[in-house]
Amino acid sequence: MQCWLLYAGPENYLCSDGIRDFSAMEARWSGAPGMKRGDLALLYRKSLKKFSPQELSQMLHMSLEHAKELKRHDVGSDIADVWEVIAGDQGPMPGWESSCLIRHVATIQPPVRLSELKAKQQLLKWKDLRWNFQAQGRDALEIPEFAWVLINQIIGERLSHPL
Repeated sequence: MQCWLLYAGPENYLCSDGIRDFSAMEARWSGAPGMKRGDLALLYRKSLKKFSPQELSQMLHMSLEHAKELKRHDVGSDIADVWEVIAGDQGPMPGWESSCLIRHVATIQPPVRLSELKAKQQLLKWKDLRWNFQAQGRDALEIPEFAWVLINQIIGERLSHPL
């Protein structure tokens, strides 16, 4: 089993009511050619920092109050959900080199912040983390085994059981 980091921009993880509920979700998502059935994938929510509340409100057709609340709670730059890959490479989709089918496994509360991961000295040898998970042309990042062990410990504490 491999572990992956999948990306979601605000247009994917937010909706007019605020944060999208993925709990009953099975969907096609951007992936990587090496993804296989049974792999785990963590959802990394990209930062909202470059968007004003007004821009979020307009872009997502949400109330300005919802948008301000999201900004106040510093949503984004975090890992918030765990998914299982239920079918590997499903081929390209518009804008994606590869896609996969995923099913929601768990919501992490509180989400694991990027800053929290960067504060773990053992994780700093993971180049993608040092680059703030900038995929540099990739739709998913494979999480190295040494990093997965540490991230799984953090997630396990929040879920009351490791994955």
